[in-house]
Amino acid sequence: MNIEVIPNYSTLLQVANFVLLIIVMNVILYKPIRSIVAQRRERMQGMREEIGTSLDAAEQKRRTLEENLAEARVAGQSKKEELTREAEQAEKELIARINEEAARELGEMRGRVTAQVAEAKAKLEAEVEGFAQSISAKILGRALA
Repeated sequence: MNIEVIPNYSTLLQVANFVLLIIVMNVILYKPIRSIVAQRRERMQGMREEIGTSLDAAEQKRRTLEENLAEARVAGQSKKEELTREAEQAEKELIARINEEAARELGEMRGRVTAQVAEAKAKLEAEVEGFAQSISAKILGRALA
């Protein structure tokens, strides 16, 4: 018995069909998808870098803002102390002027009171003789010579 084998090319055809299908799918499907994935990866990497840059810039601005705020606080405190010193000095000068004016007015009043006392004393001294005679006349009941 002699078995004759007829070559079966269907397996070769299936292998060729598989290879052709892989090549066509690679060209039509896989390469565009890999290209889109690569573009997306690059875009995501660019966005990550941009986010990193933005975060660094924001952190730098925050530090600058804090530094400026600290400087402004120091300047404000310094200005407050300066204004307080100026106000205290102005208060001292005002009190000194008021004290000087009060002392001057007190001196003037003392001078006027002293003058009035001296005037009243002189007047009374001039009238003392008359009062003494009048009182003596009332006590004695007659006029004195």
